[in-house]
Amino acid sequence: MTILETKNLKKYYGKGDTLVKALDGVNLTVQDGEFVSIVGTSGSGKSTLLHMLGELDRPTIGSVTVDGQDIFSLKDEALTIFRRRKIGFVFQSFNLVPVLTVRENIVLPIQLDGGSVDEEYVRQVVTALGLEKKLNSLPRQLSGGHLTPVIVARLGDTVSLRYVEEFQYYNPDTGEAWDTLEDVPEGTNWSERPTKYRDVEYTVAALVTVPYALSYRYSGDDEFILNDQTFVQDTGTDSIMYYAFDTTDQSNATMEEFLADYTQRINPELDYESKATYAAEFKGMRSMFLLLGGALSFIVGLVGVLNFFNAILTGIIARRRELAVLQAVGMTGRQLRTMLVWEGLLYALGSLVLTLILTLVLGPVTFRALEGLFWFFTYRLNLAPFLLVLPVFALLGAGIPVLTCRAAEKHSVVERLQME
Repeated sequence: MTILETKNLKKYYGKGDTLVKALDGVNLTVQDGEFVSIVGTSGSGKSTLLHMLGELDRPTIGSVTVDGQDIFSLKDEALTIFRRRKIGFVFQSFNLVPVLTVRENIVLPIQLDGGSVDEEYVRQVVTALGLEKKLNSLPRQLSGGHLTPVIVARLGDTVSLRYVEEFQYYNPDTGEAWDTLEDVPEGTNWSERPTKYRDVEYTVAALVTVPYALSYRYSGDDEFILNDQTFVQDTGTDSIMYYAFDTTDQSNATMEEFLADYTQRINPELDYESKATYAAEFKGMRSMFLLLGGALSFIVGLVGVLNFFNAILTGIIARRRELAVLQAVGMTGRQLRTMLVWEGLLYALGSLVLTLILTLVLGPVTFRALEGLFWFFTYRLNLAPFLLVLPVFALLGAGIPVLTCRAAEKHSVVERLQME
């Protein structure tokens, strides 16, 4: 029984000289129960084809039939409902709803369809995946290893690994093939394809998180774990790209010294990483954040102090004629200084109170967002900087009026009344 079929499927972008034919007449048939992988070079149209098959984009020409339904003959709303009920799409970048918890993301498609959630089944799934303690967590609070089970959530699947034993080199434009890379003419556009291979099936026994420190970091996004005997038996090789081992606390320094000497002097083609390596990298990154954060905080603080200084000084200078009038009607210089000092102190107090309110209200919102971006960042309210700045603002609020009044006393009241 045919479950999926495409006919003359085309997807074009642009026009004229900028026309790009992402898909150009794809005909595909998939039978019920058949497992199909789409492979190809970068830019060959794999993602575009998947978008068509997943009903996420409409083709320029052609049709896609899923379970007997020509999906693009449906209107948008009907197409969305059909996709929700018939199509499963696992995005490379997860695309979880950021404001929903793990549990809410898992049951969201069922709720959108108006169905009732089978709580027992959900419990069995999350227990098998080890997500029981993460059900109320938001996606930003999960590691990449936790995000994948939320998307896929399928234990016990059978997967196939293809072990390629022989390659053939060929020209994708002409179809001409060569047995060895040395036979390929210089300057020829070539690619490679397997000619002899073995497919071995494995059952997914567990979904695990592979820490970055233990990942092979070579190519592709799919990582899996095999025990060493199975690896040697199925691959036919005992060559490894990555080897991890533990040492005791007592031998860490000696091993670090040995590996540094071995990778620098004896076999410089190899490299190594250790707890000390990561600790040094993290210390350097932390120092960079402290330096940049400290410099930025100092600049922002300095700008704030200068603005406060300017506001106090400008307020007095702008009112110099008004202040001269007050003295003309009988206010003494001491009374004038006292009034301006109290104004400055109240201005400083108001600024600090407003700053404290904004810190208490916006601080948790702003900085907790940073916790989702940087795993090593933890928000803690610290009033020490506020208390350190308090006497500075008080000194400016009281000192500027005193100095300004002393400068003004060098001019008579009449001269100050005549100033514009």
